[in-house]
Amino acid sequence: MSCALAAARRGLKVAVIERNARACGRLGAQLRSGDDHRPGSCRCLATGAPQPRVWLEVAAQAGIPIIARGLWAAARRPESAAVLEAFMRSDMAGGCRLFSASAARRQCPELNTDGLQAVLWSPHELRFESRDAIPALADWLRRDHGVTFVWETAVHAVARRNSRTSRGPVSAAAIVVAPGEDLTTLFRSGWRPREWASARCRCCVLRARVFSARHIDVGSEPGALRRVCQSARGGWLRQRLADEQAEYLAHGIHSLSRKDRTAA
Repeated sequence: MSCALAAARRGLKVAVIERNARACGRLGAQLRSGDDHRPGSCRCLATGAPQPRVWLEVAAQAGIPIIARGLWAAARRPESAAVLEAFMRSDMAGGCRLFSASAARRQCPELNTDGLQAVLWSPHELRFESRDAIPALADWLRRDHGVTFVWETAVHAVARRNSRTSRGPVSAAAIVVAPGEDLTTLFRSGWRPREWASARCRCCVLRARVFSARHIDVGSEPGALRRVCQSARGGWLRQRLADEQAEYLAHGIHSLSRKDRTAA
């Protein structure tokens, strides 16, 4: 859809061929995970613009309601505070601010700052419901930009200016292939997953009933801080996780709790 929007804005005639009854795949999975989407500091692949800016513009025009904006990320351990400090020195921290516990409390009186080492404020995060956003985005592209959507149609082969689909051939001056994680249907000969030691993974989301409050530090969650975490000297963050969450790490489990993160 990002490529379709970029092409339509250039005055091109655009058709999106989708084998499912609605858009899904990688973007759909991101939007469905927890029924929200937080673009953070990512950039739009088609335009190079920051995703939050693109989503704000698109949401307003497509009628996609934004439920919440911004994010407070609390660090309760020295390791987590060090990660936030390293993040603030990186190129991902534009517009973000790092507060002490007392300063964060003055900025956000509702925030529980007991025992906090530091608090990061990011203005970039957005949250909206995927069940509203995905169909609204497709309808907006069709209605306002003249993009044609051909649903429930599989693409069997792609040549330079032609594609063979389950509904017949389609010709175009340019063809963009966006298969998501499907790397076996098209261009199979150029993809060697075993040689590159790659494997398809899946995120299973479990809903658990919480009987006692448990705070999750930013240092124990993957996401925008992953690059900073991996570059930490001496592996102290990895060691902390291995000491306290060895069983979780062994099974590839991480915890996300909306009660532990305040979006405003």
